[in-house]
Amino acid sequence: MWWARWITGLTLAALVLMINFLLPAFYFCLLIFIVASIAEFELLGILFPSRPERRYVLMGMALSCFVLIVSLTGSSEWFFRSVAVGLMGCMLFHLFAFQRIESAHVQAGKQVLALSYVPLLGGVFVLIRLFPQGEWWLTLGMLVVFAGDTGALYTGKTFGKHRLYPSVSPKKTVEGGLGGLLFSVGFGLLFRTLFFPNAPLAESIGLFAVLAVFGQVGDLFESLIKRAGGVKDSGRILPGHGGMLDRIDGALFAAIPLYLYLTCFRSGGL
Repeated sequence: MWWARWITGLTLAALVLMINFLLPAFYFCLLIFIVASIAEFELLGILFPSRPERRYVLMGMALSCFVLIVSLTGSSEWFFRSVAVGLMGCMLFHLFAFQRIESAHVQAGKQVLALSYVPLLGGVFVLIRLFPQGEWWLTLGMLVVFAGDTGALYTGKTFGKHRLYPSVSPKKTVEGGLGGLLFSVGFGLLFRTLFFPNAPLAESIGLFAVLAVFGQVGDLFESLIKRAGGVKDSGRILPGHGGMLDRIDGALFAAIPLYLYLTCFRSGGL
């Protein structure tokens, strides 16, 4: 099990880095589109598992592809407009396509959640990649989150005693969460030392800590969705990891603070 996890993780890391640094930005954005589409399909399968609900899955995939395709333009203005149009499309669709009026609001809420989760946050990843030095920013963000994920796993298994949030994720511990935070900040500082040595130290630590916390929150949020849906993994596409959403859940949540930092709070250096 563990060897499958490591082989899959290292293979994916090598593929992502090669596409990110060796090919034009469009190809990495296309990779994000593919990954986000797979994750969205897994999410919709959890939210709408029954055969009569398949039309909601089809609607969700159509809206998701629309939002992600607009994100490929690199225009934040048009991207967020597409999200607004998609949300309106969700509501109009469920206004006229519900099956039982008693549960219409629940089905509509699931559809809005599906659009707001993977396509919105995945599209923000595209905007970050198209930002100046975007390949480095995405690498930094993913490194911080994935290092924290690995650190939390092994620290929790070795030292974990106090449950972090047992009603959502019974195996996660406070010790694992703290270990993941330390791993995230540590690997972020290593990245800073190698590639951005002039970056302000306090600002860098603050950024890495925020990304680490949001990465762990993203992991917990996906656990909430899976637990509510009665599934262990979002899929089986990645040996040792489960589904695509299982692999990118933390990175999706870290996308927003990283994007806000780049557009609103960055003071220079990084």
